[in-house]
Amino acid sequence: MLGFELPDNFDLPFMSAGFNELIKRFACTFYSWVRDYFYRPICRNKDSVCLWALILSVLAGSVWYGYGRHTMLWAAFICVMLGIEYLLKNILAAVPTGVRCAVMNVLFLIGLPFLAIDSLPSACGYVAAMLGGGSFAGDVLASYVIKTGVVMYLICGFFATGIGRYLKRRIMQLNTNIVYIIEPMLTIGFLLISTAFLVGGGNSSMNLFVR
Repeated sequence: MLGFELPDNFDLPFMSAGFNELIKRFACTFYSWVRDYFYRPICRNKDSVCLWALILSVLAGSVWYGYGRHTMLWAAFICVMLGIEYLLKNILAAVPTGVRCAVMNVLFLIGLPFLAIDSLPSACGYVAAMLGGGSFAGDVLASYVIKTGVVMYLICGFFATGIGRYLKRRIMQLNTNIVYIIEPMLTIGFLLISTAFLVGGGNSSMNLFVR
C-alpha cells in the first residue's frame, strides 16, 4: 500500500487446528504486541508455559474488544480452551487436523455470544438456540440469518478457507499484471458488499454485532 509492506493481520485463522493456533493467526499484529509487552516480560522462561502470564495476556487482549462482563467471560472461555488443549496435547496430536479444525470452529462459534452480548442470560439463550433449544425458536433465527446473509457468508468462506489466496497464486503464475488489476477491484467490491450487509443488518435485533 503506497509503497509500504504491511504485515498480514489475519492468517486464515478459521483454518486453525486449535485455539492456541487461532490466537496466533487471528489479529496477528495485536497478538504480537500482547506477546511482546505482556507475556514475555512476565514469563522469563520462553521454553515453558506460564499460567499467570497467559491469563493476563488473554485478559489484556480481551479488553481490546471492550471492558465489561462479556469480555471477562470471553477471556475465561479462551483460557479454559487453551488449558484443555495443553492438558490433552498428546491425545489431540493423534486427532486428524481437519477434525480439530472443525471442533475448534464449533467451540469458537459457541463462545462468540459471550463476547458480543453483555447479558449472561441472553448469551446463554443464543448458545441454547444454536444447540437446538432455548427460550426462542432456533430454527427461526437460523432461517433469518441464512436468508439475509448468504452472500456475506459465501464471501467470508471464500477468504477464510484460503481459496482466494490459492487463486491469486495461480493467476500470478500465469500473468502477474492481471492480479494488480483484479485484486483492487475485488477488494473494493467485497468492501461495498460487506458494508451494505452491516448497514442493512443494523436495524435487526437479531444481529449480534451491529447495534
